[in-house]
Amino acid sequence: SNAPSLPSSGLWSDAALLVAYWGTNSRGTTALAVTNAASGMSVTLDSGGSAPLAPVAWEPGTTRLLYRDVTGLVRLADLSCLNSGCGDNPLDNGQPVIPATGTDLQFSAGRVIYRDGDRLQMLDLSCSAAGTCMESAQTAASGLAPDTPIHGAGSLVAYSIISEDGSTPAVQIADMACQPDCPAL
Repeated sequence: SNAPSLPSSGLWSDAALLVAYWGTNSRGTTALAVTNAASGMSVTLDSGGSAPLAPVAWEPGTTRLLYRDVTGLVRLADLSCLNSGCGDNPLDNGQPVIPATGTDLQFSAGRVIYRDGDRLQMLDLSCSAAGTCMESAQTAASGLAPDTPIHGAGSLVAYSIISEDGSTPAVQIADMACQPDCPAL
């Protein structure tokens, strides 16, 4: 079941009738589940405790789900088998792609972007085929102001950095389509 106190925890894929959600199961442990809304076929990953297993985002145009495991790592699993039948549970073998310190995940210019401390990181998820995502992230900007959001729209990303005088955040906009070698706009 989904957590009633978290009404936004269900995420729909834009590529299939798949919905990812998490909550507390009948054993009192948390679980992440993905269900095919047309067939009712589901896969579930049980945390074995109370730590949340949260869906983070669907990779746009795919059946690949980014989710946080009990350690906070963001993992990637392809749930396309829910359209025809799963042999193994893909959530059991999700590939680690973003460290637990990665926050504010969004997609821009075909890449996932995220904050990691004071850095704006970007990652092309094609690294998942080789299993090298944890080492493949590139820094698109550094010096991000703490506790400020990032926002992606198309290939542009807006973020705040610490101003030269160190007293106020200054907004920067970067075009992720030309990263990693293009300046802020």
